[in-house]
Amino acid sequence: MNNDAIGIGCDWGTTTLRAYLLGRDAEILEKIEIPKGIMSVEDGDFQKVFEDIVGYWMDLFPTCPIVLSGMVGSRQGWVEAPYIECPVEINTLSNKLITIELTRNREIFLVPGLTFIDEEGVPDVMRGEEVQILGACSGEPVKERLICLPGSHSKWVRLAGNDVKEFSTYMTGEIYEAVRNNTILSKTLEPNAWSKKAFLNGVQYSRQNRNILSQLFHVRTQILFDKLSNRSSTSFLSGLLIGHELKSALQNSHNHEIYLIGERTLTQLYADAINEFGRTTKKATPDIVTLGYFTLLRQLADRD
Repeated sequence: MNNDAIGIGCDWGTTTLRAYLLGRDAEILEKIEIPKGIMSVEDGDFQKVFEDIVGYWMDLFPTCPIVLSGMVGSRQGWVEAPYIECPVEINTLSNKLITIELTRNREIFLVPGLTFIDEEGVPDVMRGEEVQILGACSGEPVKERLICLPGSHSKWVRLAGNDVKEFSTYMTGEIYEAVRNNTILSKTLEPNAWSKKAFLNGVQYSRQNRNILSQLFHVRTQILFDKLSNRSSTSFLSGLLIGHELKSALQNSHNHEIYLIGERTLTQLYADAINEFGRTTKKATPDIVTLGYFTLLRQLADRD
């Protein structure tokens, strides 16, 4: 075990817990990834689960700070951490950390989520992604850019320098799973077949001036009239849904740099789709969240 650990960062989501033991240069000394999300914690005993998974590191490094983020700070989590309203300077997250006292007489720190109220007064929220955004801002500030975090609930974030100005959420991934598994389309889709060409065709089809609900039914009719094969249909559906997300997210974005954060396969899909809109992207490393934790851990150390 490396003795140069400076702290522990833990992304505790709905279905998965990822914990990182970090070194002095944000090096990942060890990583734990386990399907023990907050919904699987029995009787709300988060402390016991955390001790079972991360207790070994806490024993070895009794003075290292620990930072948690994600749905563990939601109303269904360990302790509810209030949201910070945007616009907000992302480097000030450490000023709003929530303290949790463990029975082993040790403190851990919980990162609050972010909220944005749009011009119609409707709120949006995120938990966990804010630390990834902090990691993305660890380099040289960029005047303006968009950060896209694809997933079940994709986030699009507009930054000016290190200020999170606004963001919006799209349920693209969850809708994709619901449509392909629980609608009439599920009778003709082949879920294990993939075609990049069909995916890009779906992206282009989304750009036509038609309603998405109508276009979804056209996936079926195109199969019935042999304009779309069963093997290509799942790819086409994916492109259609992601394309509609991009139509909205890229509106009025001018030529802002687009930065993708997430799992490699999914970010590549989004990069390909964004290219169809005539835009280019940059991709972050999958574990960029650790740079966010590293920043928070250093800020905690500077307090002492």
